[in-house]
Amino acid sequence: MTKSEFINKIKSKLSNFPENIVDDRLSFYTEMIDDYIDEGMTEVEACEKLGSIDEIVESIAGDIPLKDIAKKKLEKRRRLSALEIVLLIVGFPIWFSLIAVSVSVLITLYVALWSIVISLWSVAISCGVSFIGSTILFIINLCNGNQSIGFCYLGLSFILLGISCLFVLLSKYLTVIIVKVPKFFFKWIKSFFIIKEDKNEENN
Repeated sequence: MTKSEFINKIKSKLSNFPENIVDDRLSFYTEMIDDYIDEGMTEVEACEKLGSIDEIVESIAGDIPLKDIAKKKLEKRRRLSALEIVLLIVGFPIWFSLIAVSVSVLITLYVALWSIVISLWSVAISCGVSFIGSTILFIINLCNGNQSIGFCYLGLSFILLGISCLFVLLSKYLTVIIVKVPKFFFKWIKSFFIIKEDKNEENN
């Protein structure tokens, strides 16, 4: 695949995205190809070195704000007919309610996930504090000559430390996942704007 074919194919897939932003991103890849060619590579080798077209398309799409994509889409829309306007107004209670419910459900689920994570962090911190308390009690009982009770507190402190570490790891893992949820959600929405290759082109 030549440089022009490579760049044009990416641009074609991103035709639903703002042209000025796409062109700005593509200039970066064009310069990279030119640099590879200056180093002695062919256009085909330079394009292959950049990676697959789909990966580049997803990378560029991921950097473009969703509001800019929506603005571009609205600019391309044709004027609505009188019938379509009437239907939108008449159906407003229905489609607006459905959108509002969907958004509310998504927000509720996201808040619920954060509530679970916060609860797990609370357990981890509580066990950590209890570990410190049990260790202090172990030292106090040991100094007072109550070795049997002291070693019970020591065993308890190790159990609490293990539970605390386990919940810290679990909480940290879930926190990372939940923080990335909005990113994955917006990436999923943007994927609908990427032009898919037709069957004939894929076979070729």
